Amino acid sequence: MRWGEWLEAILYASASIVLIGFALLKEEPLFWRNVAGWPVWFREFVRIAFHPLMVLHGALLAAFTVRAFLRGVPRLALLTILCGLWLLASLPVFLSLADDLLEYLDDARLELDGNRDAGRLKFAAHSASAFIGCNGLDERINDQSRVSI
Repeated sequence: MRWGEWLEAILYASASIVLIGFALLKEEPLFWRNVAGWPVWFREFVRIAFHPLMVLHGALLAAFTVRAFLRGVPRLALLTILCGLWLLASLPVFLSLADDLLEYLDDARLELDGNRDAGRLKFAAHSASAFIGCNGLDERINDQSRVSI
């Protein structure tokens, strides 16, 4: 491996580490509030630039990989470095996807719990209206249980 390839690999690894930091910050709820003390310009930069930087980083790393293979069969050191760089480059993607999946599953659980509570509320409304004898209460509670959060 030439010294230029080593320098490129170090720069790609550094960019991957920065993107991992951005991914961790992006998925942290306190980062988006003023509680953590992050400046607004930095939060906006992470929000706007994260995905384009991920695409650019992946494209440049793909070009580096293709260029390494076009020169001939890469040596073991270069193959090891390429595998490590691709692993580092994939970590921010996996972090974002894992957090999005956890949020989705948590929302689905809350929705299921909310539907169970709405069912309990309807049952209580039917019982109360049957006991008290007012059907208007039953209809108002049914309308309120249809509102999603």
